[in-house]
Amino acid sequence: MGNTIGKQLRDQARGATDDTSISVSDDDATVSVDVEHAERYAVGVRGLRIEPAHPVRDVGEAADRIARQVDAVDELRVVEYDQSEQQAILRSAQPQSDEEGVDYWEATVKPTETTLQHYHKAHSEPERAAVVEPLSYGTLGQLADQIVDAVAHDKGAATDA
Repeated sequence: MGNTIGKQLRDQARGATDDTSISVSDDDATVSVDVEHAERYAVGVRGLRIEPAHPVRDVGEAADRIARQVDAVDELRVVEYDQSEQQAILRSAQPQSDEEGVDYWEATVKPTETTLQHYHKAHSEPERAAVVEPLSYGTLGQLADQIVDAVAHDKGAATDA
């Protein structure tokens, strides 16, 4: 499979310290991860940010590709698309719910940046809170590869040609 951006991210995450950000780049994108803690087999992720090398021309299509292709974490579905703002929001198709509240992943897709975070919305609180999600190094790399593939390989992506 070669030296994918996901493999680079896995390798760098293994050497991460607590409360840090790591970033890797290739010809397609830059992927940054906010790390709360790193352990032997997993990393506590606060958020993931993907910046494609070339802006995505059709955010709606990119969001649809994410919904079809990303399965390293929860299956995501498009819940909002604003063509005039060039922004799409995806959330877990089947959020986890219990007596405490609801947990779900949320991705925001814009032409120059896609972000992914895990949230908890307590039933007793008016606002949701971003939560640290433990991911194995393999899952982190797979997730990065899947999102980069969905947004950076946009058939209509703007180029400098």
